[in-house]
Amino acid sequence: MLSGYVTTNQRSVDFSYVIGAGNQTCLGVEDYLEGLVENPAVNAFGLYVEPYVISLGLPNRDTSIGPS
Repeated sequence: MLSGYVTTNQRSVDFSYVIGAGNQTCLGVEDYLEGLVENPAVNAFGLYVEPYVISLGLPNRDTSIGPS
């Protein structure tokens, strides 16, 4: 599993969260993204998503840098 490899690698990359979504029958990628986008401790994220139809139902968000 990719998330296990990422958390045990020897590089100096600190991860706040590593999420393995499984088969996504209850929660999908968009649910996790919504939580990460709203978390002030997260300033970047990367995704590895296996092919499937993604329907992001996220509202438009202000992506500008700096205080709102």
